[in-house]
Amino acid sequence: MRWIWRYKKWLGYTAAILLVIVFISQAKITFRDSEGGAEAAGAASAQPSGEGGAVLPDAGGFQLAAETETLRLKFHEATGHFMVEDKRNGHIFRSYPDPEEWEQAGVGGAWASHLVSPLMYQHIDMSNPNANPKESSFTRDEGKVENVQLIDGGVEFVFDVPSAGFKIPVSIRVEDDYVETSVQDEELVETGKDQLLWLRAYPFFSAVQAREEDGYLFIPDGSGALVSFQDKRSTIKQMYQERVYGADGSFISSPSSRNNVVMPVYGMKAGDQAFIAVIHEGAPYSDIIASPAGVLSNYHWIGTQQNYRMRYTQVTNESANRSFETYTKGERFRDDRVTRYYLLDEKQADYAGMASKYREYLVKEQELKRLTPDHQDAPFFLTMLGADREKGVFTDRYIQATTASGAMQIVQELYGLGVQNIKVTYLGWQKGGYSALGGYLPVDERIGGAKGLKHFVDYAHSLDIPVYLEVNYGMNNTKVNGFRPRHHGVRDLSGTLMRFSHQSGDDITMVSRTFMVDSIQDDMADFAKLGIDGLLMEGIGRFISTDYNSRYGGTRSEAAHVDQQALQTVRDQIGGVQLRNPGFYALSSVQHIYDLVDDYSYDLFSSRAVPFAQIALHGLVTYTSTPENGRSQYRMDFLKDIEHGAYPSFDFTMTETSNLGGVYWYAPVSSHFQDWKVEAVEQYQRYNEVFADIQDRFIIGHRQIKSGVMETEYEGGTRVIVNYNDEAYESGNIQVPAMDYAVIKGGKVNAQK
Repeated sequence: MRWIWRYKKWLGYTAAILLVIVFISQAKITFRDSEGGAEAAGAASAQPSGEGGAVLPDAGGFQLAAETETLRLKFHEATGHFMVEDKRNGHIFRSYPDPEEWEQAGVGGAWASHLVSPLMYQHIDMSNPNANPKESSFTRDEGKVENVQLIDGGVEFVFDVPSAGFKIPVSIRVEDDYVETSVQDEELVETGKDQLLWLRAYPFFSAVQAREEDGYLFIPDGSGALVSFQDKRSTIKQMYQERVYGADGSFISSPSSRNNVVMPVYGMKAGDQAFIAVIHEGAPYSDIIASPAGVLSNYHWIGTQQNYRMRYTQVTNESANRSFETYTKGERFRDDRVTRYYLLDEKQADYAGMASKYREYLVKEQELKRLTPDHQDAPFFLTMLGADREKGVFTDRYIQATTASGAMQIVQELYGLGVQNIKVTYLGWQKGGYSALGGYLPVDERIGGAKGLKHFVDYAHSLDIPVYLEVNYGMNNTKVNGFRPRHHGVRDLSGTLMRFSHQSGDDITMVSRTFMVDSIQDDMADFAKLGIDGLLMEGIGRFISTDYNSRYGGTRSEAAHVDQQALQTVRDQIGGVQLRNPGFYALSSVQHIYDLVDDYSYDLFSSRAVPFAQIALHGLVTYTSTPENGRSQYRMDFLKDIEHGAYPSFDFTMTETSNLGGVYWYAPVSSHFQDWKVEAVEQYQRYNEVFADIQDRFIIGHRQIKSGVMETEYEGGTRVIVNYNDEAYESGNIQVPAMDYAVIKGGKVNAQK
């Protein structure tokens, strides 16, 4: 009978083990209810399926995870989805498409699964040289949510996808008026043969279908652009996808004629509900993707693609031009990936409200400060060319454009004509002129040398006029500062030097960021001796690339960080920094931005440009668009400056423009000062009448009153109405002539011509 006893004992052990397994499998994290108590969160039953059998989370399966004075966060443990309630107005923001419209999603198969999934991703088997990337989603691959834990302000957990071999740690938390999603790279695990290429976390956040109501996607194209919900685009099957801060030169990217993305933001408005998303961490490795309804589904959606590996060209024989394309293997791009969704109250639910919220972000997170005007008049930004080179028969010819004494004469005449708040930037002052890059000291004797330049600076200072010098340490064709391309140049992953093709026929080597910073530091003492007020840093804040130089290289995000360090060094040791249309990661040390983009790329799916960048910046940083004397649509571009709050800028030389027709880099449309000085002064007076007393005021509103008529509103009540039409605009006591503007201050209308 002993076998019976053993059998009973075995049954007892088995039962006990099964009980433990059942207990563990049923255990759930305890969530707080809305009153702060606790209740168990069981797996939710799914809603009825839409097309393709895909299902959305059941609303009853969401449990309270955290709340602030403004927001209430609820989490769905079975799917990893979340929803946020805005307590100011009752609006609900979901991490998945609007369930009321799900039956008309307009998709089936894989994309139906993608739409209901909290994650999309692409991966590839790196061990198989013939393998192709595979695109899938958490829902389609039947992943599971594990290790759910409440944290301060939210919840953290792991998306486990055994079929793909990934464990992706995610946290969701609310603070103030935003909800933040985070993927922590240190805990991301790739367990199988496949490696992650890209990841889209909650790509369909607040996705809605085509509506007749007021709504649009906001994309950071140029100054900003809207993709309207109301536009009919049955034949336009295009999406928007662009890399934040532009392409990485070390990797393969699709050709694009669009503007570089300088702001890590995107947003959506649907009726009186809107959000603005800011890529808080990981922006250098992010793409922004926007899909209008009718492209991949009937939903409008916009989100972020986080890239972990990219394609590059492996050169096998440079002289024979032999190479092949492959993916980066092994180490992925290691940044954490954090996105904040700022939920806007109804009175802020438009692109101007989005830009205002981003301005708040810049002040809080990047420590930008409100401007303190240094003059009662609006600034007049003046750039002047010292010299450049043109191709000669046997050697390059040096073309003198504006000596230091000539620059002094231009400033003296403008000041005498009433333009007193001048900001000077002097170009092409280095040996060899404007086209000589990388080495800048000593000052070329042919434009006056260090003595002549210092004399000009001292004269300008006697009139309280600052003087900046333009430099470009990001490229080097002079071998100054000990630069040697083979040792100090940027290299891609195959070891190939990265070069910029110059119209002179030279291939100019891109400089490794660390060597660039060393060169800048070496020159600081000499710049200080000149008495200048700062530098216009061409080549910094733009075109960041991964550098595989074994001594001076770094990642793309490290390049952005080095840029920030370089700018701070200049600001600390000289006093001021100017940039040209930079990535907004570089703003913390910047006083002025030249050539700030003021238009969009004219994609067929985009409705119109909006001055999002200008709304975010006005009152924090001064900015100009293209120089007045370099425009093809003179009146139109002037009116756009008035609408956008951009200050006047002129690009002058003492020599006649015809003398510069053959120079390498500096190609002015019309730069001769004597041809422009009267018009420049008259034009400046128009700017000054509008902007003199609102230099430090934030833009708090912007709208299209009617087609071709735009209104910009500033703190304190000043409104500027610009009429781009060929006929006058009238509304009540407001009259704006054709192709003109009016300023309303304290209820008084002042129309201009």
